[in-house]
Order: sequence, then structure tokens, then C-alpha cells
Amino acid sequence: MLRNCILAGIALLLTLPSANAGVIVSTKLSLVIDVSGSISNSEYDRQMDGYAAAFRSDAVQDLIINANNGIAVNVVFFSNSAFNRRNEWVHLTDASSIDAYAGVLATINRPGAGGTNIASGIN
Repeated sequence: MLRNCILAGIALLLTLPSANAGVIVSTKLSLVIDVSGSISNSEYDRQMDGYAAAFRSDAVQDLIINANNGIAVNVVFFSNSAFNRRNEWVHLTDASSIDAYAGVLATINRPGAGGTNIASGIN
């Protein structure tokens, strides 16, 4: 299900113009990931494994590779606090850069926990 959501989101977002540090890309995609107390460690692991698997899939890689100058992607974790230590944008243009990013996603340790309150995390 997560894979299908990501595929649909990427397909929709690839039609939008965007920029990454002055580089024009087809899409800027933020993976906003819930790390609040309502998410168990096994659910967190499943989320991250799902994102990594989606980026490794042929369908997603084809969308990114065939996009005009690839995509820019980042990760923002939230609970009642924002944890943005993976907030830097990464430019994905080919299978090698996409596979490397999938590897990073699969190995990010949970950065925190807390209550479920996006507004507080944004503030």
C-alpha cells in the first residue's frame, strides 16, 4: 500500500516545476515521517523499509530517471517536535543516486519520539 501511495504521489508531483539550489528539477518531494509515540519501533522500521523498497522499485526509478533533470528529495521527521537532521535536499537523477538514497533511508535510526502534534512540531 505504501509503495502504491509513493508511486501515485511521485507520478502526480513529477508534473510540477521546482528547483533545488538553483538546479531546475521536476519535483521536490519531502518524506514527512511520523516518529511520535503512536508509532512503534517495528512500525517505524516498516515505514523506512517501505520507502527504501519504493525507491528501489523499477517503476519509481523509471519515473525519476525519465523526469526532467530528476527530483530533489528530503526527509523530515516529526512528533510534537520536528527532527530535521535529514532535511537537506538530495538530487536524484539516475539508478545509482536513487539506490544510494534508498540505502540511506533503510539505515536512518529513529531520531526521536514524543506526542502526536504536527502543529507543535512545526512551531
